[in-house]
Amino acid sequence: MKKQLVTIFALLISQVSLASFIQVNLVEQEEALISILTDSNGMTLYTFDVNSENQSNCHGACLVTWPAFTTEHETLPTPFGVHLRDNGELQVTLNGEPLYFFIGDKKIGDINGDNIGQVWHIINF
Repeated sequence: MKKQLVTIFALLISQVSLASFIQVNLVEQEEALISILTDSNGMTLYTFDVNSENQSNCHGACLVTWPAFTTEHETLPTPFGVHLRDNGELQVTLNGEPLYFFIGDKKIGDINGDNIGQVWHIINF
């Protein structure tokens, strides 16, 4: 079932032309393969439990460690969307949750930020 969900989600992304900046990739975690949401370069995307819906609570030093995943598109197809940050940048959201990168991820497939402080999480399927 999980494999089918990933395939369906990947097809959905390609159908709505999000494939140019959002992908689903397989990575190894604790000797198992999991499917995670990444940008088009394969870098892992994260959510932050402290955020509110369509509102980022990661500012200043937080953004140095957890850069926002931004876009130039003002609208995106559901379940994706955008949140206007205080600096004017448009941050990509998934179901209203702003998305971020982790500065500690250096290569494709890294998930080093997962569960940091029990508030940062990969998006897996």
